[in-house]
Amino acid sequence: MGMLDADDTLSGNPARTGTATDHGGDTTGRLARIGEQARWHLMEEIIPFWFPQAVDRGRGGYYTCYDNRGRFSSDRKYTWSQGRFVSVCAGLAEAGRAGLLQVDADQLLTDARQGAEFVRDHALREDDTTHYVLDGDGVPIDTGERSFYADCFAAIGFAGLARVARDVDWLELARRVTDTAWRTAGAREVPTAPYQLPADIKAFGVHMILLNLELDIARARTALGLPDDPEHLQRAVAGVMSMARASGTFTEVRGEYLADDLLLTTHQTPGHALEGLWMLAGAGTALGAPGLDQLADRAVALCELGHDREHGGLFRYVHHDGGPPRGRLTGLPYENLVLRTWDTKLWWVHSEASWTLTLLAEHTRRDDLARWRDEIWDYTRTTFPARGEGEEWIQVRDRQGAPLDTVVALPLKDPYHVTRNLLQLVTLAAPRTAATP
Repeated sequence: MGMLDADDTLSGNPARTGTATDHGGDTTGRLARIGEQARWHLMEEIIPFWFPQAVDRGRGGYYTCYDNRGRFSSDRKYTWSQGRFVSVCAGLAEAGRAGLLQVDADQLLTDARQGAEFVRDHALREDDTTHYVLDGDGVPIDTGERSFYADCFAAIGFAGLARVARDVDWLELARRVTDTAWRTAGAREVPTAPYQLPADIKAFGVHMILLNLELDIARARTALGLPDDPEHLQRAVAGVMSMARASGTFTEVRGEYLADDLLLTTHQTPGHALEGLWMLAGAGTALGAPGLDQLADRAVALCELGHDREHGGLFRYVHHDGGPPRGRLTGLPYENLVLRTWDTKLWWVHSEASWTLTLLAEHTRRDDLARWRDEIWDYTRTTFPARGEGEEWIQVRDRQGAPLDTVVALPLKDPYHVTRNLLQLVTLAAPRTAATP
């Protein structure tokens, strides 16, 4: 796929993995400690919460409607989270097979397959888009909402299962749903529930999830021994880079008719953009992504833009010149979300940033990245684990780090980002910390 394709990026192969100049100590030891810490959080906090209680082995799919503290609230099954959970199960099964985690890989693969079948049989429409939400039995609930993101996450789940199960049928389904998602992304108005964006705009999130999806499909093709299909990845990279700013950051929303002084056009989400950087690294320069040093420059710029110097961590939203989001409003509910939650601290923002910074620091050997890696990883692992305030990780905290019992996007708790990122950290450090099978 490129200089750093998805498999090589996650392989932990010393021949492909450089070493960063460690911030405050030996680089080999620092990465080993990060890998050990990530494995501990997975085995002691994340996996025990979700398995087996969240897997509905009777009706299919998964329970994810838990509140911020980990209390069960509903058996509704949001397609967005169902597809992501399939990917989680497949990834954990893969790690178990590789000896990176002491888990029941066969059971996890079975759990992934039953979840994918549930999504395919109940959430997938005839036109290869998805229903937004189902009841516990898989019957669609008509909320009047549609989500392009839910479609993409269903396909991400199918691609993950295809990769680990070595099953071409699931890959073909992932490709079909993805092709439909590309068509949806090209429409005048892209359905982006739970926060609908206006028509005739371009959104960073739309481009980034397509890159995420194409990377997952490419990994599945590699696992199945199929040739590379670079055109889709190249198109996805171009989409993400079309939102790049000269400052080193990324525009979140843009449109020809949108004025430059709107909240929509001036706000940025540093954590979202940091997530996109590791995906660009996975695609590689051969497919149009910036080189690693350029990605590292962007990572530093995003950390500097989003860093809360008073309380630590990264703000959820900021103005593109720094500080709280500001600008004229158009009346969208999304704008209220930005203003209301800009200084909250979110678990996925920090787990994704931790992975991106660790990956780029290891490959570029840059002191500035190593410092940011240590800052964000240490904040993440000390701030979000519940430790008596609830179960698993507290996903939403206020600026000072106190639990904030509110809904972010959907009324559920989702293991996708944190599990993925912790697995990525464990795998990168694998030559130093791999568990004995």
